[in-house]
Amino acid sequence: DTPPTRNALDFLDAPGRLTRFLDHRLYRALMLPTKLGLRVVNAAAQAMLRTISKVVGGAVIADVIAFFDAFDGMEAGFKERAVAVEALLSNPDTKYVVVTCPRRAAVDEAAYFAERLAEHHLSVSAVIVNRRHPRFGSMTSSEVAERAAAAEADGAPDAGLWANLDELTRVAEDEDAVVAPIVGRAAEDDDRIPVVSVPLLVDDVHDLDGLATVAGHLFASARRRG
Repeated sequence: DTPPTRNALDFLDAPGRLTRFLDHRLYRALMLPTKLGLRVVNAAAQAMLRTISKVVGGAVIADVIAFFDAFDGMEAGFKERAVAVEALLSNPDTKYVVVTCPRRAAVDEAAYFAERLAEHHLSVSAVIVNRRHPRFGSMTSSEVAERAAAAEADGAPDAGLWANLDELTRVAEDEDAVVAPIVGRAAEDDDRIPVVSVPLLVDDVHDLDGLATVAGHLFASARRRG
C-alpha cells in the first residue's frame, strides 16, 4: 500500500532537497577545509564554523568535515543523479498510482496524498482499493437481513448461510461508504481517474502465484471498465 504521506512525500522531495543542499553556502563552507585546509579558509567561513561548533560541539564539526572530506569529488555525480531522478519524477510519462484500503484513516491519507501530488504538479493515474470484502449478488443489506431473519424463524437448513451473507453484505456496504469520498473525487476529476478494487484474499500475497492472483483482479477490473 501507499506508505504514510510523510514518507512518500520525502521520496518525492529528496532529489530536490539534495540538489539544494549541495548548492547551499553552508555546504560549501564545510567543504572549504577539505579543499584548502582550515588555515586558509576565509574569515567569514571560519566565523560560521566557529558559531556552528559552539552549538553542536567541535567534535561534531570535525566529524562532519571528515565526512565531507571523504565525500569530496563525488558531489557532482550525486547532483547529476538527483537532477535526473527529479526530472524522471516530474516527467508526464511517469504515472502515480495511489493504493489504499477500506479503512477511513487510510482513505483520508490517500486523499491527502493525492492533494499533495497535485501541489507538486503531479497527477494520480489510478486509485487501487485493496483488501475489500467482495459482494455476493445484488441484494442490499436490508434485503439480505430480511431473508436471514425469515430463514432463522423458519428453521431453514440454510439459515446459517443467510446469516453469514447478512454479515458480509453489511461489511461490504460499510466499506463502500468509507471509500465513497475518494471514489467520488476520482469520478469528478477531469481525467476520470479509474478506481480499481482488489478483494480480500483467503491467503496472504507472498509469492509469484499470489501476485498473479492480484494481477488477475486488477486487469479483470480494467477489462470490466473498458
